Amino acid sequence: MRGSTDADAGERGSGSRDRAVSDVLGFVLIFSLVLTSTVVVVVAGIGGLEDAREAERVSNAERAVDVLADNIDDLAVRRAPARGTEFSLSSGTLTFGAETRMSVLVWRDGSQRLVAEATMEPVVYDFGDERVVYEGTAVFRESSGGAAVVRRPRLSADDEAAVVTLVGTEGFGASRGGQGRVLVRTLVDDRDARTVRGVTNATVRVRTTESRAPAWLRALEATTPGDDACSLDVDTVECVVETETVTVTETTVDVRYEA
Repeated sequence: MRGSTDADAGERGSGSRDRAVSDVLGFVLIFSLVLTSTVVVVVAGIGGLEDAREAERVSNAERAVDVLADNIDDLAVRRAPARGTEFSLSSGTLTFGAETRMSVLVWRDGSQRLVAEATMEPVVYDFGDERVVYEGTAVFRESSGGAAVVRRPRLSADDEAAVVTLVGTEGFGASRGGQGRVLVRTLVDDRDARTVRGVTNATVRVRTTESRAPAWLRALEATTPGDDACSLDVDTVECVVETETVTVTETTVDVRYEA
C-alpha cells in the first residue's frame, strides 16, 4: 500500500510541475504579446504624431508665404512703399531660389515685341523634403513628387483685354534657419505700367525650374481662356491669348531677411 501511495504522490507532483510550467509559459506568451502590441502601438503613434507635426509645420509655412504674397500685392497693386512679414522658422530655412524670369510679349503690326520682363529670385521656405515658394505673385508647394499651386499668379485675359501683374524680386541677406523669428522686409525699388492697344495676341512666358514648370502650366491654364492656349517645354511655360489690349504693371521689389 505504501508503494502505491508513493507512486500516486509522484504522479500528482509531476502533474503539478507540468501545470506550473504550462502556467509560466502561458504567462510569458501573453506578456510577450502584450509587450509587442504596446511597442507597435507606441511606435506607430509616434510616427503618426511626427507626420502630423510635419504636415502642420508645412501648412503653417504655406500660410506665412501666402501672407507675404498679400503684402507684396500691397506694393504691386495698391502701391504701398514697403511691408514687413514675420516668419517663425520652426526648423525651416528661409533662402532665395535660382533666378527665374517672366515676360509679356505682343504681336502687333506683323511682328512680335517685348512689352515687359521681370527677373525673379524666388522666396523659398525650405523644410528639406518640402518647400513653399513665392515666385512672380504665385505661391507653390514643392516636394520630391512635384509642385502644387497654392496661389495663382495675378493674371486675367479675354478676347478684348489682358491684364498682367509682373513682380520682379531681388534677394538680400543670408539664408536664415533654426527656431527663431525672421522679419522679411519688402521694399519697392521700381515700378512701371504700360498699355498696348491694337494687338493681335499676347504671350505670357515663364522660365522657371523644371520641377515647378508643370505647376506654372496648371496655374496659367486656369487664368487664361482657350483649351490649347498654354504649352510646356521642359522649364518654360508659354500662353498665347488672342486679345486686343494688353496692360502690364511691373514692380521690382527688394526682399530682405532681417533678424
